Amino acid sequence: MPIVDDARAETIRYHESYYSRHNLFDQDSWLKAPDQYLLALAERQAPLWRELTGGTEARPLKVVDLGAGVGRNAIPLACFLKENSIPALIDCLDLLPLSIDKLGQYAEKYGVSQYINGIVQDNDEFQPTTQYDLIIAISTLEHCSSKASLQALLQRLEKALAPQGHLIVEITTDRQVRAVEDNSLVETLVETPLEKSEVEALFRATLSPLQLVLEENFPYQEKIDLNGRKVFWSSCQTSKIFRKNA
Repeated sequence: MPIVDDARAETIRYHESYYSRHNLFDQDSWLKAPDQYLLALAERQAPLWRELTGGTEARPLKVVDLGAGVGRNAIPLACFLKENSIPALIDCLDLLPLSIDKLGQYAEKYGVSQYINGIVQDNDEFQPTTQYDLIIAISTLEHCSSKASLQALLQRLEKALAPQGHLIVEITTDRQVRAVEDNSLVETLVETPLEKSEVEALFRATLSPLQLVLEENFPYQEKIDLNGRKVFWSSCQTSKIFRKNA
């Protein structure tokens, strides 16, 4: 089996197991809260979004969430939009049918089913047919099948962003896993392992027409169980928000 297929299989196994063991907003999981920058952006943009959706040419806000999972970001965003009387449709893409099934259940549970459009689809296959006011790509770009696929996706996302729209990205780079007992390297698989310098080059090549309005880089480390072993998982997390000018 090619390495990327092995990596995809490992990604699927991990997420199916995790979503079966943890519920949305469980406090002992990474599903406990949305991305810290997403709702802050929504609060800042709410006046503009009300204008877009409530004027003489009223239309719903158009949002897409790539690698949406069970709705860690999409469900809180939908709740915020509903509370602020901003009509919207959030296209939620995920590779796993299990994720989309659970997303639908959570959307119903939290009363935002009318905001959520679940779609089983690989990021590599996403071909936008509309322009989006907000594109969310959080902890998903590293799961593209290759650097070439990632570059092509970023180019499509730039073109799919509406004037005054925002693209919010979080991507994992410089990933390393070491065994707790002896600090030895532990082999793990990811579809597209990336160094931070490679990501910066990709962003310059694809997103240069956009205005960078936020950038944060922070180290991440967690002690986890991996295939029966205790390991330290470390990486660099890069968060960026881009804006397309009118």
